[in-house]
Order: sequence, then C-alpha cells, then structure tokens
Amino acid sequence: MKAFVKTFGCTFNQADSDEIKSFLRKKGVEIVGSENAADAVVFNTCGVKTATQEKILHEIRGVKGKKLVIAGCLAQVTPELILKANPDALITGIANGERILQVLLERKAKAENAVGFHPSPPVVDGFIARTCIARGCLNACAYCQTRVARGALESAPPGEVIQGVKQAVRQGAREIQLTAQDCGCYGFDLRPRATLARLVEELNGIPGEFRIRVGMLNPQHALKQLPELVNAFAMEKTYKFLHVPVQSGSDFVLRSMLRNYSNKDFKRVINAFRKKIPGITLATDVIVGYPTEQDEDFEKTLALLEEIRFDVVNISKFTPRPKTPAAKLTQLNNVLVKRRSEEVNFWARKAGLERNESWIGKTCSALFTEKGRGKNVLGRNEFYKPVIAENRGGIKLGGFARVRIVGAVQGGLLAEQA
Repeated sequence: MKAFVKTFGCTFNQADSDEIKSFLRKKGVEIVGSENAADAVVFNTCGVKTATQEKILHEIRGVKGKKLVIAGCLAQVTPELILKANPDALITGIANGERILQVLLERKAKAENAVGFHPSPPVVDGFIARTCIARGCLNACAYCQTRVARGALESAPPGEVIQGVKQAVRQGAREIQLTAQDCGCYGFDLRPRATLARLVEELNGIPGEFRIRVGMLNPQHALKQLPELVNAFAMEKTYKFLHVPVQSGSDFVLRSMLRNYSNKDFKRVINAFRKKIPGITLATDVIVGYPTEQDEDFEKTLALLEEIRFDVVNISKFTPRPKTPAAKLTQLNNVLVKRRSEEVNFWARKAGLERNESWIGKTCSALFTEKGRGKNVLGRNEFYKPVIAENRGGIKLGGFARVRIVGAVQGGLLAEQA
C-alpha cells in the first residue's frame, strides 16, 4: 500500500504526522510525496481557523477513488462537516499511527487501556525532531476548540521526554522542538509536579551539539515559574526565542475571551525575559475583530505592539468556531475586521523588519539544516532568526557555522561566512 500523509496546522500536528508516517513505514506501508501516487490519503487536520477549515474541506471534496482517512482536531470536533464534504471519508479524530493503520486495513480499533500521556519517541526529520511534551490544556478560552478536541492537560513524564530527546540526538537530531497545545503548563498535572523550566534545564544537560526550541506558552503559566523559566531560556542549548500570545491589548477583551491574565501580567513576562536575555526574539499572536472589541480596545492593541515591538506577530481575523461560547456573540462587520487586520499587519511587519535590520553587521553562530536555492543553505541563529547564507564550502548541513549578517528581509537574515 502507498499512502500520502498531509498535515494542516501546528507543530503538534506535525509531530503527530511524523509518528503516523514512521509507524506506517515500519508496518510496510510506502509513504509517498503526492496524492496522485497514493492508494490511500491521510489528512491530519486543524480546527483553529475557519479559513484553514475551508481549505481542508475543499481538499477532502477533491479526493476521488482512494481510501481517505481524516484525523486531527477538525475530525474530532466537527466530523459532520467532513462527512458532508465527502461521505466516503473514514474519520478517526485524534489518532496515532496504529489507529490509522487499523482504519486503512479496515480493522476495528483496539480499546485504549493506557493511562496518562505517553507519546512515541520523536521522529528525526532531517536534522529536526519534534517532541510532544503534553496534550490538551488548562484553559477554556471562549473562542477556541482546542480543549474540545484535545481535552484537559495530560503531560508526558519528564523521564520519557528526556529519554526520547537523548535517542533523537543519537540519531542525528540537531534541533529539538518541544511542542504542546500550551508548553507553559507542562507538568502541572503530574505528581510530583513538574515544570517546563525544570524540563528545559534537564534537556540542556544532555551531551551533544543541538538546540532546543520551546513552543508556544501562555503568560499566566509562565508567571508561575518566571525566574526559573527565564534562566532555562538563557542556557546555552535553548534558542533565545519566546512565543507567548497576547491576543489583545485590551484587558476588557481579554476578560471576554476568558484568557485569565492582564496586559500587566503579559508585560511582566516580556520584561523579565528581555532583562535577562537582551535581544531575545519575541513572537506573539493577535486576534483582530473579536466580537467585543471596540475602537478603543483595538487602539490599545496597536499601542501594545508599538511599545513591545515584536519580531513576529501571527495575526488572526476572528471567525466563530463551532461549539465555542464566542460563536454565540454578535459578530463585527467584516469590512471593519479586515481594515483592522491590515493596520495591525502594517505595524507588525514594520517592527519585524526593523528588528531584523538591527542584526546587520553582527557576527553570530547558526545551525544550518536545509539546502536552499543554488548554493544557499538555510538555518537558524541562536536567537532562532532564519538565516540564509551562500555555502562556499565551509558550511555542513547539520552543523554550526559562524556567519556575518549582511542584510535583512521580512522573513529573516542574509549572511556570509565569517
């Protein structure tokens, strides 16, 4: 059997797909690179945004004459939409490789007997290994389907995460990506309690040349371990990169979203990291056009972006998701939401480019993991900035090299060998 696996959504979904493909290969299924070459198609879906949902449903409608398996969050939360798009689709919801194979072979799934979250060891993809440290979350945001799809927080035992990373490093991984729906609350459900800060500290002690990228974490959970977390990010093997979503600069809107933190809390997190790690790369998420967002609330979001000047801002125009409280609210005018989104995008891109330009003339170390066009190679510096450099023979993929930054673009840094 030949199978094509396509992933939509976050790094956690990508890690799930890595495990699915690895398991299928071990069982004799050939993983191919296109739908046309496959006997069976597996879509690992995302349910966060309406635009992504519509893209997925469009592709589901287009699959003809092949076995089609739909996994992931969209399948878990709204299977009726999938069956309407393609009545022949086989829906698994959140599923691992074993479950996918059972469906492909038309077998009934075994009952789940395992207690707790015990993810498969990370799969090394090139020089990158994605490691699922937890699933589910402690939040109940008014607009989000994640809790519906993934459930309450379940953290992997620290020992299992550490052993998985050790194995990945032995297999050649040079970048370890820690992923979860919310990395910040990792371990809060375990007894004895564990924390993200302690986990990252222990991972830094693993021998070998590699880097650790910590995934998105919410500010209220960062506050509970702030000094320890900042110190863990300052350690040598941790990328100096922090992804912490603000969503809105208005406390009124944050309360309406049920986000459980204030802008004062958010700034406290940002200031602590910037004080300890000057120049740290900051990424955030902003929702524009939430139903309760008035003009003054939007202006507060713009003011926050201007004050903090993030390197990366992921902007989402609010769209109601099924089975969420926010879907019941009166929606804002689409033209207004689009205008606000464009304004946020303008200021976010301006700040991001200026942050990149501040690197020009500096020398740094970068880990190169991919070939680019021509002689170019692609990598990340210690601040997780994308780096493009011409390889004149001294850069080895999977290795570190000193480079001088000679230019900047919206998406990263242009470099030459130092």
